[in-house]
Amino acid sequence: MFSTGIIEKIKYYIYCLVDPRDDNIFYVGKGTGDRVFQHAKGAEKEKFEPSDKLELIKEIQQAGFEPKYYILRHNIQDEVQALEYEALAIDLLSIVKPSQKPLTNRQGGTHSDQRGLMSLSELYKQYDPQELKTDLPIILITINRGYDDLKKAMRNGEIAESEREQEIYQRTRKYWVVGKNRNNAIYAVAVYRGWTIAAYKISKWLASPTNLADLEKLEDLSHLTEQQKQERLTKIKGRWFFEGEILTADSDIYQVLVNKTTYSKDQDYKAPQNPITYKNCGNSYKN
Repeated sequence: MFSTGIIEKIKYYIYCLVDPRDDNIFYVGKGTGDRVFQHAKGAEKEKFEPSDKLELIKEIQQAGFEPKYYILRHNIQDEVQALEYEALAIDLLSIVKPSQKPLTNRQGGTHSDQRGLMSLSELYKQYDPQELKTDLPIILITINRGYDDLKKAMRNGEIAESEREQEIYQRTRKYWVVGKNRNNAIYAVAVYRGWTIAAYKISKWLASPTNLADLEKLEDLSHLTEQQKQERLTKIKGRWFFEGEILTADSDIYQVLVNKTTYSKDQDYKAPQNPITYKNCGNSYKN
């Protein structure tokens, strides 16, 4: 399975399945997320409709092997383009004969070295983030729902790509139930499904607003009814938010904290019960 970091970076991709017994390519598809692995899973479950593809995968598995996976193209930005690449690959392979000799091209295609053919091990090497390891005093803030909402709004054209950085900051900094150890944290790190996506140098922590006038200085409430405004105020009562500096990719601290996983490679991601985790803040514990 791919980590969240890989899934977020490779976008749409084109893949092929290869029979390890004779290196024959027997399936080409497009996908996002863990799509490339779903066929082998399908072959193990009886509820899927029989197909030549699944029957061949079963045959491979019964012989003691697993299909080999190759990613033909990755980091494709939209589905329309991905469909074109998929069709091209299928059409090309449909005319390849057993007597086909190696191509005489001296160079690969445009961007082949960056987004072209890769085995899974090569893909992991390029895209998979390393585990977060630091002695810096940080507070990890999981924003799974907030980041999902942001991605949906961006897909729908409601939020521009240029606003992404600021939107992640706003979703990360407020409003949280935090203990006194918040004052020991120098940096705050935004986390999405175990993948660190942004970091901030904390300037100060502030108590959440206790009246609508102060809340409206921080949030646009114009789309809410008066009752909804009061409910919002009640929901954040007793919570805290921080003000801070957004760290950029050229920062050494950013390189240490961002694009890392909060769990080790031999673990599967599990959403934390509490969105707040302190590290190196006097005690490493969840608030």
